[in-house]
Amino acid sequence: MWSKLIIPHLCDRAKTLNRSRIMSSCSVFVVYRPGSAAVTATFFCELADVLDRFSTYVEPLVFADDINIRLERSTDPHTVEF
Repeated sequence: MWSKLIIPHLCDRAKTLNRSRIMSSCSVFVVYRPGSAAVTATFFCELADVLDRFSTYVEPLVFADDINIRLERSTDPHTVEF
């Protein structure tokens, strides 16, 4: 069973959290950040805040993302921040 939770304080469209109950309990955190929008410090702060909150959960976390940051560019400041 899936339930959808919208996290209202997040912006940069990193808002949707899906919790899944399959055979065992786990949380699925899905993030989308559009590539047409500039990467902001707010995005990183809010993502860190959400992941920090999840670190207190006992159940496993599945993190799926489409953040549109070029992670293969090791010297890019956004890659380093991520």
